[in-house]
Amino acid sequence: MQDVRLHDFDDTIVSCCQALFSGLEDREVPPSKAYELCVSIPFQSAGFHGNIVLLTTRAFARRSLPAGVLERAISEYPYLADWVCEAANQLLGRMKNRLLRVGMVLEIGLASVIGGDQIALYPLSEGRHSERAFTLHGEPLALIWETIVVNPAEVRRSDRIEEPPLSEGELSLF
Repeated sequence: MQDVRLHDFDDTIVSCCQALFSGLEDREVPPSKAYELCVSIPFQSAGFHGNIVLLTTRAFARRSLPAGVLERAISEYPYLADWVCEAANQLLGRMKNRLLRVGMVLEIGLASVIGGDQIALYPLSEGRHSERAFTLHGEPLALIWETIVVNPAEVRRSDRIEEPPLSEGELSLF
């Protein structure tokens, strides 16, 4: 059952990324441009934990900004870093809602963002590593996730399907 559940996770992460950034084109190999922004968010579920990483450029961040964002955000680094961090949080929030439907409860940690001129990622070999590459108007986005199974007996698919209490994008404070 372990492979079925992790396969659900892999399919969901890719489809959520494509839904979040409309117009994304799938790439077989990562683009050769240097990455400038990196966001990492840890997650865990029954029997496994891991990390999701988004690597991209400032130009990708500018082009993926939601409509109506103030003009100054287009060129200022802190706003672009905040947007990429928010986008990664939205990605995992979408995943959490979709995975509830197949009986997976995903807990999400706090995001970390770094910026630089030539960021490269060297994943650890202790877990199950997956990577997808995309472009948006020629600008790269690398989506990397690693899952580490700590208790295979707990990694199982639930037959019970739960409907998320909220629709995607809704927020409940109390």
